[in-house]
Amino acid sequence: MIRFCRRDNLPLFVIGRGSNLLVRDGGIRGVVVHPSGGDFDKIDIPETNHAGVGAKLKEICLRARAQIWAVGMDEGIPGAVGARYG
Repeated sequence: MIRFCRRDNLPLFVIGRGSNLLVRDGGIRGVVVHPSGGDFDKIDIPETNHAGVGAKLKEICLRARAQIWAVGMDEGIPGAVGARYG
């Protein structure tokens, strides 16, 4: 996709899950990519504490709570995760 966009000189926009995305009436000029599936949805807690761009915040928080590394873990809109370490 990146090569295609570069070859044709098209703007490329990558979004996460898009749950907090507003687009103006005129749309977006270029290519919009929503990475999902495979490693994009992967949540690796507690090994590396990383999550892919397509991972659901709620699932990340539930897994973090299950590992008890974050007390008071919460998620919400806009797309942000917060934690209080216990």
